[in-house]
Amino acid sequence: MASVSASYKKLFICDVLREVDEQPSKSELASSSTISKTILKAQITGVITGIKRFQQRTVYTVDDGTGALDCILWKNEPALQDKILELKKDVKFGNDALPVDLKNCALSLLKKAEASTIIDEELYVHGDTIWCLGNVNIFRGNPKLDIQHHHILYLKKNPQILCSISIQILFSSNRI
Repeated sequence: MASVSASYKKLFICDVLREVDEQPSKSELASSSTISKTILKAQITGVITGIKRFQQRTVYTVDDGTGALDCILWKNEPALQDKILELKKDVKFGNDALPVDLKNCALSLLKKAEASTIIDEELYVHGDTIWCLGNVNIFRGNPKLDIQHHHILYLKKNPQILCSISIQILFSSNRI
């Protein structure tokens, strides 16, 4: 049977928390010949139970019924906005060799890119069910899920997804 590997796993939050608790320290890793399996990326679905907004990031506490995990949505838009403005200036004034049609096309594309990078700050609120995919990192001993805006989705009241979440919660409560 061929082995199938995925770049991420669908996990319960309790599995992420348990894996972090079971990870050996760096000194144990250096002395052992086998490196323990660690979770690098995780996909979770849950309800937002907490929101903390900062200048560079927004922290959503997501609960799937098995535990709660902080999902950090980083805001990289200021740097991206600066690059787009710089490119717009270069296209508009810097290059006289470009045909007018090509300049207008480039400016139109840059304008669309500029509009698409702006994220509505109030897009997600307490009680929303979200799906997110991100990198699992440990900060001050606590696991966090670092996500980008294109890896977080608001789940409308979809009966199939809500049924799946209910089954996950029932399954996890039977395991504990």
